[in-house]
Amino acid sequence: MQLPANTNATEESLNNLLTQLEEMEDLPSPPDIVTRIIELLRDPESDIKELMDTLTKDPALVAKILKTANSAMYARRREVTNLAQALLTLGQAAAMTLALSFSLVGSLRKNESGGIDLVRYWQRSLLTAIGAREIGAALGAENIEELFLGGLLQDIGLQVLDKLMPEQYAELENGHIHAVISKHEKDVLGVDHAWIGAWLLEKWELPDIICQAVRYSHDPEEADADTDMEDATRRFVNCVSVASRFSEILLNDPGEAGIAALGVMMQDKLGLDEQSTLDVLKKVELRIPDIESQFGMDIMDVEIAADILDRARKLLTDLSLNARREISAQQQEIDTLGNKAETLEQENHTDKLTGLRNRDFMEKHLTEWVVRARKLGFPLSLAFMDLDGFKAVNDTYSHSAGDDILRST
Repeated sequence: MQLPANTNATEESLNNLLTQLEEMEDLPSPPDIVTRIIELLRDPESDIKELMDTLTKDPALVAKILKTANSAMYARRREVTNLAQALLTLGQAAAMTLALSFSLVGSLRKNESGGIDLVRYWQRSLLTAIGAREIGAALGAENIEELFLGGLLQDIGLQVLDKLMPEQYAELENGHIHAVISKHEKDVLGVDHAWIGAWLLEKWELPDIICQAVRYSHDPEEADADTDMEDATRRFVNCVSVASRFSEILLNDPGEAGIAALGVMMQDKLGLDEQSTLDVLKKVELRIPDIESQFGMDIMDVEIAADILDRARKLLTDLSLNARREISAQQQEIDTLGNKAETLEQENHTDKLTGLRNRDFMEKHLTEWVVRARKLGFPLSLAFMDLDGFKAVNDTYSHSAGDDILRST
């Protein structure tokens, strides 16, 4: 994969990171049935009989597909009672994509968390999937189930990096805010989990359009700048990216600033007017119980979701697009000032010579670490080190040489 545009990482450092991930014994991998479905999805000559033969090997998966075919999303007058009817109702491509969604969720849910909040992870993934599907439907897209899968997998890189550096997530302040997670990953690795997720899905040989949606889910502007990207792919990317912001609003309830920003994105990125946006919000609210039932997971309290979406509908109805732009711009300015303050604080807690945390940082956090260690029952050690005879190095070879040694130690 090529380097992302907004990274300080080098090609060598990213290759080292990917090599490290390749060598992990517990790197997420697709089960056999998923591998077979992917093969069928990539083969334009595959027929419905091959798909049925593959699916019938997993009765639980067949049951989920039947349940979906009878859900409100595919409302029919007659009940769908067998797999053949379900495949005709859903369509072959949609059925394969849904089967991928169910199988991958079943497989990935078995992974244990090192530091991330897995409950929140799945809440966000499913909300993004619902949002992407309904946005695509509003745009008249034919591949709405692929949009669902793209939204569902857009954070899969989090599960990969959670295996690599669980302590980074466990100790992350405001780790429930997605932008905070992404920024921290870029600070530590040079890339975030969206880039890593796309790399993993390419390894699995998922369709390129889904890999692209995952890669650019946090940075659709980079996709807009890619002149080689087809318009259909760019629209797909934007659907997943906007749905990702939508799920943040439902989970974090950022108030009118976040809702205004969503309205602006729906208009600017997707060309959806106010009424279309309101229709999408309503359909997402209606779909939550269905998806909870199909995947056997609680996404969020229906009353809380309804309250947030009611306020969103009221705000989008009452405010003009220009007013929403102004609110969004003001929030971006506040966020920029906050980032500058955070950067300044980080600089104040970092030794300028070595880049390591300094004494001020230790004194600020030591009490917190002790309390956490006692509460969770894990040991906490504090080590003091000194370099004997280092003054002689400075006196003999100069302080500049001594600084070089400290930086390289």
